[in-house]
Amino acid sequence: MSHRLDHLPGEVADAALRLGTVGAIVNGGIAAGQSAAAARAGTKTPAEAVSETLKAATKGGIASAIGGAAAAALGGRGFVRLALFVAGAAIATWAMNPAKAKIAEEPAEAPPPAPPAAAAKSKRAAAAGAKRRKPRRAAAKAA
Repeated sequence: MSHRLDHLPGEVADAALRLGTVGAIVNGGIAAGQSAAAARAGTKTPAEAVSETLKAATKGGIASAIGGAAAAALGGRGFVRLALFVAGAAIATWAMNPAKAKIAEEPAEAPPPAPPAAAAKSKRAAAAGAKRRKPRRAAAKAA
């Protein structure tokens, strides 16, 4: 059995390197497009755009490398390997997401109160009455 595991460290490292590179390129490309549009619109400075692009590329590369390493280490072929990659990358992305700490700390806000049912019905009825038109056939006969 040990002869089967001899190649495993190399295969895991190779998968992590290759898929990490692809993940960094894909995430970096998407983030670059979004950041460039935001910089043109004036909502971000060029320095912020570059910084966010590099952060996104790094996170995408790390998540893809972890997913690829998990898929290579746990084995499988085809769909099983793809599922292992996606699961590993999703877990890594979730772990790197700083928003999860904010969600846990902030109390949930109560939704705004709903309008009374009678008032809502009367508004809908008034809107429906205002939108009524002649049917097309009646309009054609009148002409």
